[in-house]
Amino acid sequence: MSKDSLFPQLTFIPKVRDTKFCLFEGKIEAIIIDANSLEASPSILECAPAKAELIIIDPVTHLLEFPESSGKPNYNKLPYSGVDASKIFPDPSYRLDQFIKPVVSYQNENNSSVIIAPYLCAEDNSSLNFNNNLTLASETIKNVASEKINKPIFVVVSIDTRVLSSRASINYVVDRYQDDFSKNIQGYIILIDNFDDRKASEQELLGLAFLSFQLSKKKDVLVKHIGSFGDVLCVLGASGYIAGLAESEKFSTSNFNNGNGIKRPRKHSEWTFVPEFFSHLNIAELEKIKYTCECPACKKIEGESESAVKKLHFLYCKNHALAELSSIPKEKRIDFLIAKLTKAKTNIYKLIASGSKLDATPIERWISVLNAAKNWDFDEDDSLLKGILNDLKDD
Repeated sequence: MSKDSLFPQLTFIPKVRDTKFCLFEGKIEAIIIDANSLEASPSILECAPAKAELIIIDPVTHLLEFPESSGKPNYNKLPYSGVDASKIFPDPSYRLDQFIKPVVSYQNENNSSVIIAPYLCAEDNSSLNFNNNLTLASETIKNVASEKINKPIFVVVSIDTRVLSSRASINYVVDRYQDDFSKNIQGYIILIDNFDDRKASEQELLGLAFLSFQLSKKKDVLVKHIGSFGDVLCVLGASGYIAGLAESEKFSTSNFNNGNGIKRPRKHSEWTFVPEFFSHLNIAELEKIKYTCECPACKKIEGESESAVKKLHFLYCKNHALAELSSIPKEKRIDFLIAKLTKAKTNIYKLIASGSKLDATPIERWISVLNAAKNWDFDEDDSLLKGILNDLKDD
């Protein structure tokens, strides 16, 4: 990539919960582990160095605001789990000593390749947590420097989906993060509350694409909890995207209020990701298209469950897709992906004609976003790409 990127090519980053990913043949560019998952499966770090170039630990500090989730045993093992959230911002010394330092130390001592600044979930750019996250990021940068930790820093851009429908709000978010941190960090991790890439409106999809594109001007951008729309974001400037191998890709804080975390709406063993459709298909649909796959996982890994095989298959598919995109010259990537999505749309309509409940609408919206972005370019006079998103109406 032209900027000083941590990722030599477009990268799919699996969010791993156990050591099954270590059965992957070859080297994975990067993995990410939630800190509470690491406490549940510390053996992840035994095989990870031989399997992944970069090992990223997400401190998942946003769970502090949701007692039913943060009160679970594995989270309680984290050195910052007992932090009194009500004291973090009124007391700067408490914030640094009891929150920021333990969060940074935990990642560093567990050999995370990067340091992610602690973060909370913010509703919009006028919410208290939006400014709180800026404070946490700024003080983390100072702490990493004072501790002489020589590791790249990422800050989390946390907002709610509704911000994506306002160009003024998006521009404000971009301005604040670029102005405050662009000289001292490696990149951004975008986390959108209540965003589902298959149900989002075209306006919301354009908003996320615009946000990602703008932040990628000089820095790495990773988008977390995103489905195959992540391919679109990578074509438009993101360095990669993060997704689980079995979870729903929608992130919603409403799920944490009852301690459930990420909902898992399907039995993974009963569905298979089919890259030609950019979607998971069930057993009946797979039979209709006579689907076969020659990836190492589908050749059957002896002794592994069907669910584990499907997860590994998903990882092979995603890695291959982004490796293929990386091999295409940048100026041709949009048209290349549009062609693939158009073929996927045709495939879906054929299945719909035979009774499938698949929906081609998400693919059609993604194609529209790519077409809208064909003439995007960075505006060097800092006026934030005049007219680039005429389809977005300010609130």
